[in-house]
Amino acid sequence: MRSLFKILIPCLLLLCLCIGCKEDKVDKLSQLQKEANELMDQHQWRAALACYIKALSTKPDSAKLHYQIGMIDRRLGNMDLAIKHLEKAVTLSPDYTDALLELGYCYLATNRYKNAEVMARAILKADPENIQARLLIGDRRAFTGSYKQALSLIKTLLKRHPDNINLWLHRGDLNLVLDRSKEAEDAYRHCISIAPLCGLSCG
Repeated sequence: MRSLFKILIPCLLLLCLCIGCKEDKVDKLSQLQKEANELMDQHQWRAALACYIKALSTKPDSAKLHYQIGMIDRRLGNMDLAIKHLEKAVTLSPDYTDALLELGYCYLATNRYKNAEVMARAILKADPENIQARLLIGDRRAFTGSYKQALSLIKTLLKRHPDNINLWLHRGDLNLVLDRSKEAEDAYRHCISIAPLCGLSCG
């Protein structure tokens, strides 16, 4: 019996230590994420990034943390780092729509147009009605100079989503690029009519 106690007591102590360490890690992770979110709300991007990186060292297989770090890196212009973390997020969670979309725009910004469309198609496979993914495809057309194709896509989407301000903004922007100032102004004015507080000015 004493021999059994000699074996059990160290095992129980070790188990308690492991549970305690796990709880400490969870508490530390929660605190770092909370602090990072608060810094994000204050637009303190670099400080928030530092918190998320610390949190990632506690939970390196977190798709959400890789996504959040990627988002901030993109905002700070660190495109290579943003792509690295967003690709990791998608690897860890292949159906992570927000990460796929963010990664698509990073690819677009770095002239990896085919990769950008692959991300959009991956989103549409899971969610055929995703407007942001279709906008990404439209932006891909525009970035490669196919402005009329992009505008045609926006017009098609507007038939199904007539009150989507983002679509109307894209319509206005594309008309400006095509030197159609009247059509652009009409699109921007329509934005104001459906959302008077959006802060647009048509001059």
